[in-house]
Amino acid sequence: MFVGLPVFSQTQDSDVKIMSIPDIVLTPEMEQARIDGRITVSLSIDEKGTVTSAELTSGPLWPCGKNPRKELNDFRTLAETALRAARFSPKVENGKPVSTRIAATLLIGNVLKSEKRKDAVSKGEAIDPEIHGPDVEYHISVAIGRAKPVDIPKPPYPVGARVNRVEGVTQIDFITDEKGKVILAGHVAGDPLLLPASRDTACKAKFSAPLVNGKPIRTMARMTYTFIAPR
Repeated sequence: MFVGLPVFSQTQDSDVKIMSIPDIVLTPEMEQARIDGRITVSLSIDEKGTVTSAELTSGPLWPCGKNPRKELNDFRTLAETALRAARFSPKVENGKPVSTRIAATLLIGNVLKSEKRKDAVSKGEAIDPEIHGPDVEYHISVAIGRAKPVDIPKPPYPVGARVNRVEGVTQIDFITDEKGKVILAGHVAGDPLLLPASRDTACKAKFSAPLVNGKPIRTMARMTYTFIAPR
């Protein structure tokens, strides 16, 4: 008697796919406070692709020398609420949809409008200042990028961190203007005792602005600092 080989059914696994994700529209107060840049949000997604929780984990950027605490707190609430409306095709494992958690990085404010402007221009579409913002171009990077360092000071070791022997790496996002001056900065990652000094130091850095068609442009990039506790 012939015995056939066993037949195994193959299942299709897949990662989460974005179906729709809303833009985060800043309030006039947030725009006046010049909140800008990019953010990272941790999203919990259930088996139906619905966002069950959203937590802002990094960003946004705000002006150097300013502390718009209320607007930053309001922005956190706005972003986390808005992103609960995002929709996804759920992650599939062994042929079945499962819940998962992902990190999403999103542009906001004038940086987002600048990217929309570039897209509209490339498609020959009409420019709407409300949607596309001012005619300002940004080079976007997750490192120093095309901005050439001129003066990169080292951050002081915060007293509280020194006393508690806190050490580690911090990351700060920043935006330079067309002269290479850092005008906005925001926290990305690191111990809370180390982040304020890191941001303040990033605001003091100076760069040579990159050129596009001979014209200096703004840069959004990222600075990394390492703190080692005294032994």
